[in-house]
Amino acid sequence: AYEALATWNHPRRGAITFDELMPMAEQKGLIQEISAWMFDAACTTATTWDSDLRLCVNVSPVQFAYGSLAETVAAALEKSGFPGGRLELEIPETALVGDERDVGSVLGGLKSLGARLALDHFGAGTSSIARLRAFAFDRLKIDESFIASLSTDPRSAAIVRAILNMGREMDIEITAEGVDGERQATMLGQMGFSELQKRL
Repeated sequence: AYEALATWNHPRRGAITFDELMPMAEQKGLIQEISAWMFDAACTTATTWDSDLRLCVNVSPVQFAYGSLAETVAAALEKSGFPGGRLELEIPETALVGDERDVGSVLGGLKSLGARLALDHFGAGTSSIARLRAFAFDRLKIDESFIASLSTDPRSAAIVRAILNMGREMDIEITAEGVDGERQATMLGQMGFSELQKRL
């Protein structure tokens, strides 16, 4: 899989990364337009990939709250011809703190398009484990803060193992985020991880 991340090449400041650009877009009320463009561009590009590759796209909590996310994604899929089953949407934990029925309605609309749902930065946000019972996520992405301290903090390693075991019991795929170097990759492989996200 590949994760689509937008970068703005500012004429004076140079490259503004995704982590800085998205909060800026939220504050300025531009997140809807930028996200729609991102879905269009990413899905169109991904149609040229091998059929076994997935496309992952981050969803902003602000965009999630508008309630029109499924329509935006559906329009991008229809326009590009990219199959919904190869699209994975990364939902931050902070997007799940609203009314359970409203959250469930948005997630249900996305699932109806065939898209897979990943709970992003798991363990570092504000949602409770009870949300995993309420909503049908296909994947949990363990926050990179736990991965970064894997070899130096036994508690981080214990948490990572616990999340992996919980995922197996719930039939949810687990991905370790921000893997940096062979040492971390080897440790995670020994724990039983089959999918890692490398730090760029």
